[in-house]
Amino acid sequence: TGNGKAKITYAGETLPRTNTNLNNVRYIKDCINGSSLNSYDAWVELQAIKNGNNIAKNKQVTSTGSENASYPYSRITDGDITTTNFADGTNTGNQCITIDLGTIYDLDEIAVWHYWADGRTYNSNTTSVSSDNENWTTVINTTAAETANGKRVSAY
Repeated sequence: TGNGKAKITYAGETLPRTNTNLNNVRYIKDCINGSSLNSYDAWVELQAIKNGNNIAKNKQVTSTGSENASYPYSRITDGDITTTNFADGTNTGNQCITIDLGTIYDLDEIAVWHYWADGRTYNSNTTSVSSDNENWTTVINTTAAETANGKRVSAY
């Protein structure tokens, strides 16, 4: 009677990591160059998933542009994927944000949300990973319309 709980545990084999580009990742960089609607760049969230946890949560975000105090970059890693919680800079055109995870991880997934409520597409949209903040591997390169699902890349 009353509230109970259930614990689900995977008892099978460990799935093989088929995308090794998410191995040895400390830095994640996402770049966009305006959208199909205007020249502004707007990010909603970036998550780095390891064992079901978002290890990018509350990590500091740096940018190639100037931060807009009304829409701070801290929103990009706060865990909120609603479109009213977006961040942008004061610059237009090609801008990149970078998140330092603090240590190297073999990530399970990366998910990125840009402002998506109106289905816009972003120009030159790339997400890259690095272990040293110098040598980068592109893991997402698409101009698909933005959606509530974000853009994702998985290690499986």
